[in-house]
Amino acid sequence: MNPNATFLRSLVSRSREVNITQVENMLFSRIPELKTLDVLYIDGNVVAGVERQGAIRESLNAIRDGAEAGGGVTASFVENVSVSRQLAPASIEIQPEEIEELLSSDILPAFYALAELDASLSDIARSYGMTEETLLERNPHLSPDDVRNNRNILINYSTPILQVKLTRPEVYTETVGYDTRYVDDPLIFKGQTRVVTEGVDGFDTVLANISYVSGREYSREVLNVEHTLEPVTEVIAQGTQTPPTFIRPFGGRVTSTFGWRRLFGSRDNHSGVDFAGPMGSPVVASCDGTVTFSGWKTGYGNCIIISHSGGISTLYGHNSRNLVTVGQTVKQGELIARMGNTGRTTGSHVHFEVRINDKPVNPFNGYIK
Repeated sequence: MNPNATFLRSLVSRSREVNITQVENMLFSRIPELKTLDVLYIDGNVVAGVERQGAIRESLNAIRDGAEAGGGVTASFVENVSVSRQLAPASIEIQPEEIEELLSSDILPAFYALAELDASLSDIARSYGMTEETLLERNPHLSPDDVRNNRNILINYSTPILQVKLTRPEVYTETVGYDTRYVDDPLIFKGQTRVVTEGVDGFDTVLANISYVSGREYSREVLNVEHTLEPVTEVIAQGTQTPPTFIRPFGGRVTSTFGWRRLFGSRDNHSGVDFAGPMGSPVVASCDGTVTFSGWKTGYGNCIIISHSGGISTLYGHNSRNLVTVGQTVKQGELIARMGNTGRTTGSHVHFEVRINDKPVNPFNGYIK
């Protein structure tokens, strides 16, 4: 406004004297573009104005009070809302009955994407700069394999002009994960572990003020944490013992391997490996150890069992003659028997087993080559 105003100081009749307020009212009554209004500000931005004083505050209070549902629930606005009585452009004026509709409107509507043919959720998420997990949270009805052409995918929620935040106190439990501690165990081999103490999760009881906007969690203020159950640390023993090495008890050809086979017309689970050779061939200890059995065993004939470290033992069966006795210490490669055909056999060979805690395992699974 650039008024062409002139001022003259002079004597006048007292009846013509006016105060500053009267001057302002007179001036502004002649400027239709300006009005004295209650102006609504949201996050510092002018939204609208209403001539009737208090009408905007009444609507704001009604929205807030209507959202509160009791039970300790309090309602507030996410945005910074204020009302100021002031001169404002007449163009922002609305009628009191329009306030509620304005406050429930959206600045931006919800945004949906149309999935392209053969598009995946990860492709869509990447194109809009979000993670697949976020996209699935906004579209819980979808699965990663349930994206079809022209399927509407919610990218962004609508942006209302005013959001009501409901805050209520909640008590919930929160898992406290257990720690894991490793200890050395000289009784087991390197690379092996065993659980000494099972780990158990603990939990805390938490009191928090949790705020929700449109049914989705908006913020969380933890008020108190009570350690209800302390976690139990898991203790795992890890081996430090160097594992023994094994050699073949005889260098002949392998005639039967570990596992299922057909023998004497029936299916049989073979618990070891057979090395064939001439009668009387030398049978040697596969590893250092102590003889725990030397005698006759049904099915095995003349049989020797040698105990090694770490719960490992080896068995040598069908010998024509055993050359060691129980309690004797033997070295790897030491002669312990002569190959034979005793017990349940189809020819001269040595039946060789590797056992872990007396349970047969395949000797070729990392024990011998």
